[in-house]
Amino acid sequence: MPTNRPRLYYADWLRILAVFLLIPFHTAIMFVPPGPLTYVRDTHIAFSMSLVHSFLWMWFMPLLFFVSGLSTFYALNFKKATGFIMERMHKLLLPLAVGTVTLISVQSYFRAINQRGFRGSFIEFFPQFFNGVYPQGNFDWGHFWFLAYLFVYSLLALPLFLIWLKKDNRKPEEQCPQNSGWSVGGWIIYAPALILMFIEAVFRIKWPGFQNLINDWANFLSFFTFYIWGFIYARNKAFAKAVSGKYKLSMSLAITSALAIFFLLYLSGVRLEWSYNWKTILYLILDGLNSWLWVIFLVGFGSAKLNFSNRFLKYANEACFPYYVLHLVPVTVIGFYVIQLNLQVLIKFSIITLLSILATVVLYELFLKRIRWLRWLFGLKSV
Repeated sequence: MPTNRPRLYYADWLRILAVFLLIPFHTAIMFVPPGPLTYVRDTHIAFSMSLVHSFLWMWFMPLLFFVSGLSTFYALNFKKATGFIMERMHKLLLPLAVGTVTLISVQSYFRAINQRGFRGSFIEFFPQFFNGVYPQGNFDWGHFWFLAYLFVYSLLALPLFLIWLKKDNRKPEEQCPQNSGWSVGGWIIYAPALILMFIEAVFRIKWPGFQNLINDWANFLSFFTFYIWGFIYARNKAFAKAVSGKYKLSMSLAITSALAIFFLLYLSGVRLEWSYNWKTILYLILDGLNSWLWVIFLVGFGSAKLNFSNRFLKYANEACFPYYVLHLVPVTVIGFYVIQLNLQVLIKFSIITLLSILATVVLYELFLKRIRWLRWLFGLKSV
């Protein structure tokens, strides 16, 4: 096996960016119409928070799956398939199981108090956590849905990825040739958006987005597409070079498509009905296009401007996954108390966000950074 593993620092920066934004994203959810991850919610619906939530959702989860596909390419160059699967089981399935029972149960407890009038202690609630799946019951896997989807994607795509790598039949440092079977130029880097536009237009209306894996075809297919194209991006240097060279154009197109969605939803006076009609289909097509444009802009910008390391990156890269694991507990607990205060929404949002970031870092420093058995249970390397 090769030993000189390349490090794409910009991929680390992008992953850190997306994970860091989980706290403001999940804080904003408290002030928008309720969804699957609304553990506690305010009585006020704020337009500003809808904008924050909508803008981040356009790209930050697609970006995470894209970067995961990119990372998979390099992982498979330095691991056999069996080793890769075992690593995925430890890094994804184990924290999924442990985190759901230990952390999500706490979040579900505060949801039961906030939304269902539960008045007992956590000890009294804990057995009820397993009484039925949310929304009928209390059990759900919260933000750990990402780990479940990523594990399934890893298994489904593995045979295809191995075929591609075998076809390349080169040493890792010689892989990703300028032309690995197809040429890249002009607008071809935007062609994958057509796949996403189709998925959104066909599947989103019937499957709007409850991440239960087995009945969530719009999200499943969309995120799987980003995962696959992350691998393709890493494999094909010509494609990666085109993405990097056109990041300014991609930024302009991403902003334009986002403004078009904003106009359609909020300024045009058009009222969307969630059914197969031309207005809703137009919105969904724009949404699929917009997600791809933001991702390739961020990846292109990152590869052009962020391929460097420093002390912060080294610390944040180590803390990134623990931050993801821990963040929603502070957001839920702190948010539960802050939303009861007589303050403006923006002030509540700021307090919850800042205190949750601080609390997440403290929890990481005290527990997941230092306690070996906890690190193993949550899929982290030993210190």
